[in-house]
Amino acid sequence: FKVHPNLNKASQANNVLEIRDPSRAFRANVAAPLLKWQSTSSDEGTLPLTFECWPSATGDGAEMTLTYELTDGHPPLNDVEIRIPCPKSAGPKINNVEGGECGYDDANQCVVWKIEQVNADQSSGSLEIAANTDSDALLPLQVTASSEKLNINMDILECYHQTKQEPVKCALTKSMTYSLTIGE
Repeated sequence: FKVHPNLNKASQANNVLEIRDPSRAFRANVAAPLLKWQSTSSDEGTLPLTFECWPSATGDGAEMTLTYELTDGHPPLNDVEIRIPCPKSAGPKINNVEGGECGYDDANQCVVWKIEQVNADQSSGSLEIAANTDSDALLPLQVTASSEKLNINMDILECYHQTKQEPVKCALTKSMTYSLTIGE
């Protein structure tokens, strides 16, 4: 875990998050990220999606078929975005998309495939693109997604005013962001 620098590190050993200096308290009713957790792994079993990428050379460039599938046991993913690098001069063409929407991002020179949600009912999809470029130019893929379910068990049990020791209302928003690079 990484905790916000304004929190007291000594109290964390007792599973308590409190301000280090009460004069630097967080503003009421303003969301503030207090904990961040990061995990890196080369174990593909930890990934929420499996991908298959099938690039092939054509007479005038390359074609790529990309498929994804939700990995068994993983919670639904939201706002899945897959970015495929491709210069505009290569004339990228989207031949087929199953699941989500696909378009070209001129500013970042990439094909962008957006899937609103991947879940048990909509667990897979595919994309076929063609471009007047070498297939290596279509890599690496950048994938981002979010989930409201965490891989770790963590809850806020109570909140209290640090100096008055009185209970205060609080809200907890749990979210997990995935960021993957494929083909690097």
